Amino acid sequence: MWGEPKSALRLRKIAYHLAGLAKNFKKMQSRGYEGAISDWEDDLKYMHDKYYIRHFGFGWPGRGHWASYLAGHCTARGGTS
Repeated sequence: MWGEPKSALRLRKIAYHLAGLAKNFKKMQSRGYEGAISDWEDDLKYMHDKYYIRHFGFGWPGRGHWASYLAGHCTARGGTS
C-alpha cells in the first residue's frame, strides 16, 4: 500500500498524506493544530530537500505556506505541482 522502502511510491504517498493533513486541518474551525501543521510542513520541506531533489521526478505537493519555499529551492526535475 505504501510502496517499498526508499521507493518513489512510498515518498510520494507520505508527502501527499502529510500535505493533505496540513490542508485539511487548516480548514478546521477549531484551533489548536498549529503545532502539528507546522511539523507536517517542516517534514515536507525536509523530505523534499533530502530525498526528492535529484532523485525523483513525480509531482511534489505544492500546497501550504511552504509552497513558496519549494518554488524558490526547486532546481531538479519534477518541481512543485
